[in-house]
Order: sequence, then C-alpha cells, then structure tokens
Amino acid sequence: MRRRFVGWCVGWLGMAAALLFGSVGAGAQTWTEYRPAGGGFRVEMPGTPTVTTQNIDIAGDRVARQIQASVRLPKTDYTVVYMDYPPDIGHGVPPEKLLERVRDSTASHGELRSDAALAVNGAPAREFAVATGDNVTVVMRVVWFRNRLFRITVFGFGPGVDATPAARRFLDSFALVKP
Repeated sequence: MRRRFVGWCVGWLGMAAALLFGSVGAGAQTWTEYRPAGGGFRVEMPGTPTVTTQNIDIAGDRVARQIQASVRLPKTDYTVVYMDYPPDIGHGVPPEKLLERVRDSTASHGELRSDAALAVNGAPAREFAVATGDNVTVVMRVVWFRNRLFRITVFGFGPGVDATPAARRFLDSFALVKP
C-alpha cells in the first residue's frame, strides 16, 4: 500500500511538470489568500487559483479525492494539492518516513539540491528542492496531518527558484487552520 502511495506521488509530479511546460498564460501578481472550505489550511498565492478535483486510485481498489489549486505564471507554477488517505495507509510508519518517501520519489527525477525536516503548526513537514535535467527546479513542502497529505509546490525554470521572494512567500504562508 505504501508503494502505491509513493507511486502516486511520482505520477503526480510528472503530470504537474507536463502542465508547467505547457503553460503560457500570464497571471497577475496580485496575491490572494486561498482557504478552501474544509481544507484545513490557508496559503497565499500570486493570483486567483484554478481549482480541480480528481479521483485517484489508491491501494486495495479504493479511490481518494485529490484537490489541486494552481496559479500558473509564464515561468513558474504555484500549486497546493491535498488528499486524504485511509487510516491504514502508512499505519505503523512514522509520518517523517512517509515524507522522506515523497522526497525520494521526487528526487529520483533529478538532483536533490536541498532538504530539511521541519514542522508546520506542529505537524511533521519536509521541504526540499530538486533540479531536473530540463532546467526546471521543483521546490516542495510536504506536510502530513491526520492522514491528509499536503504538497505545496513551486515549479520554475532555472536555478535559484527556491530562493525567490515569491516562492518563499508562497511556501512560508502555508499554515494549518481549523476547518
């Protein structure tokens, strides 16, 4: 079951990268707070996000709902994704290990440039940056809270994406809140 969890994360990364390469729309630089009803979080985004919902096949012929909010700018994509997993996914595995698996799956697509364990409102989290061979940098903060995985991601062209003021504002603005 954990293998499917990791596989799903890898598949999502590929899909998101494809979306980035295909995006050419120019988004406004007006920052807005995204705080979906029942989402349990808030984040500042550099524009009004496009929200999609998708059913994802997970272990044991089960389906879970994934919600994704994205703002695509000409060279950078800001995305927050969240999904609830059944309680048996990751049962007996420390949350930090699950987050390391997400990091390892993502890093398998390029070179791991930075990695740090952290906490978001007391929940286990991890932030890492991966550089791919296509001159894309992926900066991801993952948070595990009560069987919900949050992925806060910046995809951008060129090195140093993780240090831009906009990327830092987006990543650092993520906070867990009462739904």
